[in-house]
Amino acid sequence: MQRPMIVKHKVKLRLVIYLVLLQSCNVPDMSPEYSVSSIRLSNGREIFFKREVRGITGSYDVIAISADGNPCRSYDPQTDYCICTSTDRVYYKAEGDTLHLFYSTTTGTPERFPFQITVENREVHPMEREKFKQEYERMGITRLDLPIDPKVKCR
Repeated sequence: MQRPMIVKHKVKLRLVIYLVLLQSCNVPDMSPEYSVSSIRLSNGREIFFKREVRGITGSYDVIAISADGNPCRSYDPQTDYCICTSTDRVYYKAEGDTLHLFYSTTTGTPERFPFQITVENREVHPMEREKFKQEYERMGITRLDLPIDPKVKCR
């Protein structure tokens, strides 16, 4: 009688192991996700807005303003401006070699951006944000959406 009991436990153990292994095959892909867009300044220079989202909950959500369009090169505080506020869009106005940022702004200036550019932050008061979102186009401001592109993968 004890033998059938042992067989039942072995079957149960194998079933549990099988289910655990099967479940481990369904682990979600938690590799970083990216988006890249570029604009050309009136001086002919091209700058890139590179968004990178990573982390278990996607808590690292950064937009780098960079002279390098490679999405696999993460934000570098030495060479890139950073919008570190977890946003998927940028409101900007380019005038000459000056880039005016509205609403979401940069957190600092890199030590050595590869070419001359001035980035000016224009805060939008919290009480004015809804009005701004409705009227930004009339002010000559461009909204650049940076949705995640599932085709962009880095190793």
